Amino acid sequence: MFETDDMAAVVSVLAAAADQADPEERVDRIVAWERVVAWAQARQAREVAALADQRVRADAAAGACTSDQGRYVAEEVALARMVSPMAGGQHVAFACGLVADHPATLAAMLAGRVGALAARTIVRECMMLPPELRGQVDAAAAVEAAELTPGQVRRAVARRVTAADPEAAERRAAAARRDRCVSVLPGDDGTAALWARLPAEQAVACWNALDGHARGLRSAGDSRPLHDIRCDTLVERVTGTAAAQGPPVEVGVVISAATLLGLDSAPATLHGYGALPAGVARELATSSNAWLRRLVTDPIDGRVLTIDTRRRRFDGLLRKLIIARDQECRGPGCTGTIRDIDHLLPHAAGGPTTATNSQGLCTRTHTCRHHPGWKVTTSPDTAVGGVEWTTPTGHRYQSRPPPALGHGSHTHEQLLARRLRQ
Repeated sequence: MFETDDMAAVVSVLAAAADQADPEERVDRIVAWERVVAWAQARQAREVAALADQRVRADAAAGACTSDQGRYVAEEVALARMVSPMAGGQHVAFACGLVADHPATLAAMLAGRVGALAARTIVRECMMLPPELRGQVDAAAAVEAAELTPGQVRRAVARRVTAADPEAAERRAAAARRDRCVSVLPGDDGTAALWARLPAEQAVACWNALDGHARGLRSAGDSRPLHDIRCDTLVERVTGTAAAQGPPVEVGVVISAATLLGLDSAPATLHGYGALPAGVARELATSSNAWLRRLVTDPIDGRVLTIDTRRRRFDGLLRKLIIARDQECRGPGCTGTIRDIDHLLPHAAGGPTTATNSQGLCTRTHTCRHHPGWKVTTSPDTAVGGVEWTTPTGHRYQSRPPPALGHGSHTHEQLLARRLRQ
């Protein structure tokens, strides 16, 4: 339904009364309206960019100084859209950047494949690059954004920006990592927020320590909610009012062999965070307290296939493999933290406890899959490791393991090969 690229025709059909539509048709109409919204927002962005260009030329012709040419188009757009001038300025910046530097993303929006939220992310992240490098990120990002949520798009494009100009990325990372700080932000009703800006691996390690300790106490019978235990533990350990020591915390950094050896500058991945510049990752991987473990990946699409068993301890190795493979919840479109490892074929039905019969899920998605009307199976139509989710209306959605280094690590050719393997 609504397969045409003629959005005017789609609007005409959608505008017709649909009072008697069944649930299956309702979902199809929601999808179609989402395409129309993306198309309309792309056309609006083109109008905004054209207006900005006209204002610059008109101001120049009127003798305005260079700094004032087109300066107040943001206010015009803000008034037209009934938003604040700041929001108007952000819209103008997005529209001009989209039209000038991101033809592939603009085309994807006009085709209804990429929404404005994802497109704004692409444009914003690419602002760090010189104009001549934005096009190479745009081509791949536009293809990838059609299959990812906006949050995933942000991480994927950030990785591509880092890969496109690794030296600049390392300079930004070095400056940001030096700019550490801790502050208190007053809140409401007698609360405040303790906020810390840290190197990524330190922040992730702090969270993992708090979360692991809290879950351990809950398993031992502590009745407090997890978030209460985390907060109490943070206060106790920072102030020294308790001597509780959590277990050693693992911070996982995935780095390619070539990057580790200094043969290229491809970004690495810090689990729970995202892309790290190659120099930072090499520093972490070669520190005195680091250990290495090999991940065997598919040579075509980069999925994690298996894991080296050589490590100090063997406990939970299968779980670590699945988490390393899936990285985040495998529910379609979900980016939640993996809490549960689920049997694709239920254990009660004879399903084996193996990597190929598993998927990592957040608690909410794990509960959802067992709700009446939902069905989860291995997918025969996708690459190895694919899972098919069927909703109560019969709509099918595919979930595949991400590449070992995360979304955004594929080349444009790998993205096309991955699509052919669906």
